[in-house]
Amino acid sequence: MAALLHDSVEDKAKKLASFISNKEITSEREMALLFIKNKFGERVEKIVSKLSNPEPESEELSAEEKNFIYKEHVKEAIEDSDVLPIKLADFSDNSLNLEALSDPVRRLKLSKKYLPVMEIFVEKLKTAQDILSEEKINEMSNRLLLTIEDTKDFIKKHEKIKT
Repeated sequence: MAALLHDSVEDKAKKLASFISNKEITSEREMALLFIKNKFGERVEKIVSKLSNPEPESEELSAEEKNFIYKEHVKEAIEDSDVLPIKLADFSDNSLNLEALSDPVRRLKLSKKYLPVMEIFVEKLKTAQDILSEEKINEMSNRLLLTIEDTKDFIKKHEKIKT
């Protein structure tokens, strides 16, 4: 259930919050998580919470600062064995096919965001034997390593593009 709801707090917090009448909670995200907890249980709520990217503290953050916050969020979130496989699947879906993007500016922006996180997943997969099969670990590690090299090459060739 958490995998199905993984983007719900980021994308539909207002809608989910509308089902909660708790006036003590002012954050739409907190109300959305309370709705998930009430409907699907504490474990699902905890996983969805960890899967949800943090809200930006300021719109004035640079791209590098936002990317750092995202990287640190992922690094912390995937320490939870319930979160790792879902975050890995979602991240893979978002990041492993960047070459399909026709807009080089968007691809460069996402490449810079995702490259450090790919490296975090490669490291985490080395200790994920209790969560994933050795075959799946090898498959994902190899795919990430190839993508890391392609991404580094793309960034090097296009680093002069304004993002």
